[in-house]
Amino acid sequence: MLANPTNPLDARRMAAARLLRVPSAAGAAAIAAVFESTPDAEQSRLMDVFRNAAAEDAELADALVMGIAYAAAEDRVRLFDILAWAGGGIDALVVAAATDPTRPLEHRRAAVEALGRIASRQAAEALLALVATGPESAEELRSAAFASLEQLSGMPLGEDVAAWRAWWEEQGDDLLIERTCEERAEALAARLGQAERERRAVDERAERTASRLKSALSEILLAMELAPRQERVRALLSDELATLRLFAVEQVERMLRNGDRVGDDMTLAMATLLDDASPILRSKATRLLSSLGWTPISDQIARRLPKEEDVSVAIAMLEVLAERPAEGSMSDLLDRMESQSTAEAAARAVGRLQAAGLAPIDWRPRAAEIAREALAANETASPPMARVLALAGDESDQPLLLGLLDGADPRVRKAIAEGWSRKGVLEPLEARSADPAVYAAVAQGILDTSPDLDGLDRVLALVRPAASDGDFEAVLMRFVAIAPATMMIEADRRLEAATAPSAVRAELLRRATTATDGSVLPEARRTALRRRAMLLLQLDRPEDAADLLAAEPILPEEPLFPILFEARLRAGRFERAATQRPEAEWWLAMLERFVEEKRELAAAALGAEIDRRFSESLSIEQVERLAELRGADAVDGAANPEESPNPPTASSE
Repeated sequence: MLANPTNPLDARRMAAARLLRVPSAAGAAAIAAVFESTPDAEQSRLMDVFRNAAAEDAELADALVMGIAYAAAEDRVRLFDILAWAGGGIDALVVAAATDPTRPLEHRRAAVEALGRIASRQAAEALLALVATGPESAEELRSAAFASLEQLSGMPLGEDVAAWRAWWEEQGDDLLIERTCEERAEALAARLGQAERERRAVDERAERTASRLKSALSEILLAMELAPRQERVRALLSDELATLRLFAVEQVERMLRNGDRVGDDMTLAMATLLDDASPILRSKATRLLSSLGWTPISDQIARRLPKEEDVSVAIAMLEVLAERPAEGSMSDLLDRMESQSTAEAAARAVGRLQAAGLAPIDWRPRAAEIAREALAANETASPPMARVLALAGDESDQPLLLGLLDGADPRVRKAIAEGWSRKGVLEPLEARSADPAVYAAVAQGILDTSPDLDGLDRVLALVRPAASDGDFEAVLMRFVAIAPATMMIEADRRLEAATAPSAVRAELLRRATTATDGSVLPEARRTALRRRAMLLLQLDRPEDAADLLAAEPILPEEPLFPILFEARLRAGRFERAATQRPEAEWWLAMLERFVEEKRELAAAALGAEIDRRFSESLSIEQVERLAELRGADAVDGAANPEESPNPPTASSE
């Protein structure tokens, strides 16, 4: 009963008490044998049998004191160790046994020896009393008391009572007797060292075995078709061996890298690992389920986050929540923000939760206080903490945030800019728009609060940092996506004046010309078509311009008509152009434009086509003009040898 760790604690204590009350050395020897044979992993549970016995189990405590009288010398040391685990008050029981005249002398002598091992102040006082007043008939007891005094004090004072009294008076209230504890600690440390060496040897053997097992399983899986392979891996996810569960997770990761489809059964099997005993498996399962896009992952880890004790797993959970926020998790995230080990990851998740619109109404005061304390306690500001303070702080935090906004760390500046832009604090950011870390955030914040022409004007008026073309285009594309179609013509005029990226204007005008909800009036749509076609020509995309306008019913008197004609000529669609303007004069006028604008390729192709198509019908004046224009084109071509003289291939719409 004592040796079985699955038995109830009370039953094991009762068994220990019965063994120690056997009037022989057998009971103590049995307990010593149990300790020696108990694996290290179960030692702590065996110690629990005797821990606090003096307070919780009077019978066991008394049995311990009685047992030392019967124990053989080699087993007494074990019982002395057990006495140390028996808790406060055990020394009083041993003192009572040592000074009880009704007990047999052998029992009292064993108790006296135990006092030397216990080495407490109360034990020293009892031993001094024994050597000073012990009866002549108990000389053996006095000798044992002197020996115990030497043991607990480390002083070789022999049987000189006066010397022992002087020693005691010197100690006063500062007496600390720990020699026996040190000896016990040394012995236990030696045993622990040996156990650690044995454990390392076992671990090395287990690691080699596990490596061979995983290698064999890998070969087996490679020889299998996908379906049975996945079934085998799914079964391994619930194997009793953590090594094989980890191997199965690694196989799932490999499947994803290979582009294999992971089914619902595998995903659900992975989900059971969220509660695995191994932290590395919980961490891997958390990230892998997020990669798989498992819908319940956010809510599942949000429920487990408050109870998670492993820091690495908690960080993995927080990283997922920073990508997939879970409603109702703010309080737990703020708790994690207060822990230094998870503060940054939690702060990122808090910022994402707020950006998703899932933050509760009253989250700001506590979040701001935590962020303030964190920023004050660290010389280097944390970008996630700075973002949280920008989001949650009040006016009193502006001096601190402005100082950080003018600091050297661009990550912190960007974090504050993002936080303030979400909150609508834009003036300090607009004044610093030339900072690459600030520009994109403040431009986005302006359009979020004012998605109209006024907001566009404010964005265009910002001082842009160098090399910000990508951010500038992205912000304007955001405006194009959210702006009403009714304001797009005017917006394009402003974008054209500001030399905005052509891709932005092209997308804006595309929306204006393809709106089907009636939001763009016919006249405005024709204007948008004209501006879009002209932009396509500016971008040297005449084919696209011709296709765009050819799909529209266009009358000769409309401004779109000559644009379509030009697009067809530049695209080499001469047959279609001839149906619009069969007169040579129109073609010659367009050739003059191409030459003036130095469109060598288009001019060369058009000149050749005019010569072929109209050579017999041209007037003398027109022939001279054509020759002059083609000559100018040839001269220009010679002056620009890098330009190809070959005309574009004619095509039809």
